[in-house]
Amino acid sequence: MLSRKEKEALKKVLGHKVASFTQNGKTYIVFNGENGWECSCPDFIFRKGSYKIIARKDGEVLEVRGCKHIAHVLKERGYRISLIKLTLTW
Repeated sequence: MLSRKEKEALKKVLGHKVASFTQNGKTYIVFNGENGWECSCPDFIFRKGSYKIIARKDGEVLEVRGCKHIAHVLKERGYRISLIKLTLTW
């Protein structure tokens, strides 16, 4: 079993680096691991993402909750992306 530090190091090495859409010079790590797609951005960390992502490729359909950075990586992999903004209720 890997320690938390080892898992974080593995994510940095194997993950996809995606530039922030709002902060110049900031990058986030997108990783598809044992818990599914994850991102190091605040939207994913605090809300598990603000979007339902529907990704289609060659008859395959993925539906995941995530952030724009995860959608960006899926698009780079050749998926057609639909984003549905989730609304938060209190």
